[in-house]
Amino acid sequence: MKEPLLTDEAKDDLAEIWATIADARDERTANRIHRKILDACRSKAAFPETGRLREEISPGLRCVVVRPYVAFFRPHMDTIVVLRILHGRRDVESIMSEA
Repeated sequence: MKEPLLTDEAKDDLAEIWATIADARDERTANRIHRKILDACRSKAAFPETGRLREEISPGLRCVVVRPYVAFFRPHMDTIVVLRILHGRRDVESIMSEA
């Protein structure tokens, strides 16, 4: 399976998600969510042109949802570049317009 490329911001987002869940719940739950997010990104890396288009935010931007998180990515060569991984309740349009 193709490995997605993660920006530093996406890596930071993933680490923050893990820490938040580990603090609120436990490490096992944090590991499970972390794995689900990465698996969804790997799935999209195998088929870079899939995923919901988010043209209203930025041309060519796509996303995959792992409730309640949304991973935003762009196809790149034969994989994807994950730009950010955000909680769906955040103002993702504002945050992503800065990316």
